[in-house]
Amino acid sequence: MTNQELINLGAKVAIQEARERIYIDADVTIIDHQVEANRILAPYKEGYCDAIDILAKIRHLKEVLELAETQIKDDVTDYVARNGKTIQRHGLEVSYRNGSNKADFSEVSYVTDLQNKLKAVKEISKQLSKSGQSEMADTATGEIITACKFVPEKDTVTVKFI
Repeated sequence: MTNQELINLGAKVAIQEARERIYIDADVTIIDHQVEANRILAPYKEGYCDAIDILAKIRHLKEVLELAETQIKDDVTDYVARNGKTIQRHGLEVSYRNGSNKADFSEVSYVTDLQNKLKAVKEISKQLSKSGQSEMADTATGEIITACKFVPEKDTVTVKFI
């Protein structure tokens, strides 16, 4: 290869690497989310990488953003509590909300018994549907249990970090 061919090859590689990077302006105030999504997907749509490459970058970026949001959330809560119950800035409305008590039924035997019974009835209903039966009577209570319907869902993939 000549020097010029090496330079041209290096330039092509540099252009491809640049197009594969995800650029997001961290100094934005209000952004058009669709424009930013299109910018992230551009290397894939232009044929510089495949869908899995882009999905990997998106998932890692999502993880980074979630970690950053988790780390800043307490400081934001304190700031909003001190400076007004609602603050509007950069296209967001951030409102303070007092913490509340959540009902815990884990030690209420009547509730846990009903939850367990519901789980069992759902399982029987699924088995009825799978076996082609439409209904059956619960021998203990005399109640009629009908077969559930299975609703088709869109095919998808699972993604996990390794």
